[in-house]
Amino acid sequence: MNGDSSARLIRHQLSKVGYEVYRSRLKEVFDVDGYWVPLNSNLVRSQTIHFQAEVLKIVDNKALREFLLLRTGDRCVELSEDGEGFEIDVTELDIKGYSGLELFFCDRSVSWLIYCSHEGTVTFAGEVLIAFMRERFADRPELIDPWFTTS
Repeated sequence: MNGDSSARLIRHQLSKVGYEVYRSRLKEVFDVDGYWVPLNSNLVRSQTIHFQAEVLKIVDNKALREFLLLRTGDRCVELSEDGEGFEIDVTELDIKGYSGLELFFCDRSVSWLIYCSHEGTVTFAGEVLIAFMRERFADRPELIDPWFTTS
């Protein structure tokens, strides 16, 4: 390697123990236990923000990655329901390219969480991330938490 950042590992697989450590921390911090049903979670609504996956645009995904790069550095953790976990480049985080598996993304300290569900929802948790998403969708407030709107 010549020090070129493009030569670094983009995805590094976590050991089974590493995966379980992150899952345990997600339980402690965000009440994630197995499959997560954030709309029915013990977290109060102010601790999460929800979207239908289809309303998140490619530009929202790009802005999210840029925000996370500035806020938490160039690495994050990806955990899937099949027991696999990876440390990935934040530039590879893709909430639009959902594979069908339940996916959790968080930073190494588990101060924020992004959850992509097989039901076509994306949940964001963590104070800083919620503030960013509320600001990002200030001109589209009807898309935030559509399940909690009142008629």
